[in-house]
Amino acid sequence: MLTYVAILFAATLIGAAFVQWGIAVSFAKYFTQLQDAQTDASNASQPIPGAAILMSVRGMDPSLLDAVNGALNQLHENFEVHIVVDHTDDAAWERLNELKKNSPHGERLQLQLMREPRTTCGLKCHCLVQAAESLGDHIQHVALLDADVVPHPQWLSALTRPLSDSTVGGVTGAQWFEPTDSASHPSWWRSTWNGGAMIPTIYFANPWAGSFAMRKEDLIQSGLLDAWKKSIVDDGPIREHLGHLGLKIVFAPSLIMVNREACGHRYVYRWTTRMLTWSRLHETTFYLSQIHAAFSNVVFGGNVLVIVVALFLALRSLGLNSEANYLLPLQISLLALVTAGVLCTSAYRCARSCVEHSCQLRGESLPRASWIALWQVFWASAPAHWLYGISCWRATWKTQVMWRGIRYRIHSKSEIERLNYAPFIQRSRDQSRSI
Repeated sequence: MLTYVAILFAATLIGAAFVQWGIAVSFAKYFTQLQDAQTDASNASQPIPGAAILMSVRGMDPSLLDAVNGALNQLHENFEVHIVVDHTDDAAWERLNELKKNSPHGERLQLQLMREPRTTCGLKCHCLVQAAESLGDHIQHVALLDADVVPHPQWLSALTRPLSDSTVGGVTGAQWFEPTDSASHPSWWRSTWNGGAMIPTIYFANPWAGSFAMRKEDLIQSGLLDAWKKSIVDDGPIREHLGHLGLKIVFAPSLIMVNREACGHRYVYRWTTRMLTWSRLHETTFYLSQIHAAFSNVVFGGNVLVIVVALFLALRSLGLNSEANYLLPLQISLLALVTAGVLCTSAYRCARSCVEHSCQLRGESLPRASWIALWQVFWASAPAHWLYGISCWRATWKTQVMWRGIRYRIHSKSEIERLNYAPFIQRSRDQSRSI
C-alpha cells in the first residue's frame, strides 16, 4: 500500500515540477523575442517631456545613496528627483542633504519632509501623493523608484520612451534578487520564490512601483492619487485606475532590476507575506496563488511524509525481524524529491537567463550562474515551497500588517487604518529594507 502511495505522490510531484520547468523554458524563449521599445531610435526632432522621479524614504536602506546617485546621473534631458523623507530624525535626512550638497547634479534633487501623515493609507502612498502634488506644470512624465533599486544611466529614458504611444498608460520593470553570499540561506529562499513569481509578473505586465512610469496627466485623471490616499501599497491600484482610461501597461525588457542585498529569516517571511497580502487585496487572480501553493505543498509534503513513514516502518521491521521491504517507497520518494529539485533549479536558470538578456539590452553584463549558486537553488527549492505555502495562508487571513515599524489594520483594499507612528529607528539589517 505504501508503495502505491509513494508512486502517486512521486508522479504528481515530478509532473508538477516538469510543468513548471516547461513554462520557464517557454517563457525564456518568449522573452528573447520581445522587442525592447527602449532600443528603438528616438526622434531627435521631438522635444523630450519633462520628467520627475518620485521616491519615498523611511530609513537608511543599504542601497539608498547608490539609488539616488543613479537617479541624479540619468542620461535624460529635463528631469528632477523628488524625495520625501519620513522625519528629520531619520538617518536618511542628513545623508541625503549631504549628497545634495556634494553631488554635481544636486540641483536636480528636491528634498521634502513628510507632512502630517494620513491615517487612511500607507506612509509610502502618502509621501508619493505629497511629492506628486508638488510637481510643476513643466513635468509631463512621472517615474516611481524604490530606495533599494539602483537605476542605470538609461533607466529613465527606457521607462518613459514607450509613453509616446497614446495607448500605453504605464511602463513597468521587474525585480530580480541575486544573492552574493552563499551562506545567506534566506536570501536564496527569496530569490528562488521570486524567480518563479517573476514569470507571470512579466508576462501579464503587472505594475511594479520599484520602476514604473506614467504620464502626469493620466496619474491625475485616472484618480490614482485619490486611490493612494486610501491604499496601503502604491502599485496595487495602478492597473485598475489606468484601465479606467482605457490604457494598457507594458513591460520594458531592459528593466529587470537586480537587487543584491541580503536578508534574514524574519525579514524574508514578512516580505513574502506582505507581497501575497498585496496580491490578495488588488489581484483578482489571487485564488490561483492559493490553489498553487496548497497543491505544491501537499504533493511535496506527501513525498516527505512517505519517506518518514517508510523509515519508521523499516526501523520497526528490523526490531520485529519482519521481511517487509520498505526500501522501495523510500527510494521512489527520494528520487521524486531529487528530480523535482533538479527541474526547479533548471526553471530558475531559465528565468535567470531572461535577467541576463535584460542586462545585455542595457549594455550591462550578468555572469552566468555558477554551479555553487545552482546548488544553493537546489537546496532552497524545498524551503521556498514551505515559505510560499505558509505566507500564502497567512496572507489569506491577514488583517494587520507591520511595515517598517508601522502597524496597519486592513479592512479592505480601499479602507486602511494606520494604528501608530514613530520616526524610523535603524535597529537591525533586516529592518532596513524596502519592499
